[in-house]
Amino acid sequence: MQFVNRNDLIRWLDNIADINAVGRGWSPDFWKPFHFVTLAARARRESAGLKINNQQLDYAVRMGLFEAIGQTPPYSVFRRPANGRFVEARTVQSEGEVARVAQELSQMFRCENESSEEALGVLFSELLGNCISHSTAGESEPFGLICGQTWPNGNKAQFCLADTGIGIRESLMENSNLAERLSNENACAVATEYGVTGKPLGHHSGYGLALTNDLVSKNNGRLFVVSGQELYCNRGGDIQVSELNNGWDGCAVIFEWQLDTNMDVEEVYNSWPAPDGMEEDDYDELFN
Repeated sequence: MQFVNRNDLIRWLDNIADINAVGRGWSPDFWKPFHFVTLAARARRESAGLKINNQQLDYAVRMGLFEAIGQTPPYSVFRRPANGRFVEARTVQSEGEVARVAQELSQMFRCENESSEEALGVLFSELLGNCISHSTAGESEPFGLICGQTWPNGNKAQFCLADTGIGIRESLMENSNLAERLSNENACAVATEYGVTGKPLGHHSGYGLALTNDLVSKNNGRLFVVSGQELYCNRGGDIQVSELNNGWDGCAVIFEWQLDTNMDVEEVYNSWPAPDGMEEDDYDELFN
């Protein structure tokens, strides 16, 4: 069991583009959350049906792929309780769903204390909230798609979130203070920095990506952010940015970690300065 690498992701995005262009493509030998989420998001946007080979169909049905698209599965399969092992592919369409889904996702982590698990719930709430907020590219109902899974034998876990909204660059351009940076920097990389947001006075503070990015750097995880033709990769603190031939309309985030790593979220929070105009004690109360 290996983490996703940059070439894996690029090859899959190229495949998604082919499916969109000619109506067919290849299926992965080993399905992961990012496959389900991106395929479902694209099929949902295009109101397209899916045909998957029989050897992989049971797993796709179990992981909720067809429901995530808004279609009836071809048949039913036995569904054991997830029990923190995975979160099926699904849409998140409203702010009211965010807290429940975020709590479910946080249970996939092995946290050394309850406060860290709660803080991870805040992380997912922020990521999901931003997804809902930015999925406004003309859809009658804004939505994001999520999926997560753990593989105890491989000591790995993956979470993926995607939307088909306005994208990171357009969102950040709403903040005039970032215009100069965005003229010559990768927008996905800028979005992972603490304190960066497209709406400085808006509801979503934008720290979800920053927290995820810092956790990945400190815990030898992986983070991929793709939006438009821009790609950002963080492999345990090793950063790469690049331009893509086939990117993603909206934003897609892939977060991977090792199950035997205790995520110390508070350590990351404590390393951040308080936002301008906020006292340190008031800032600390946000996360404790």
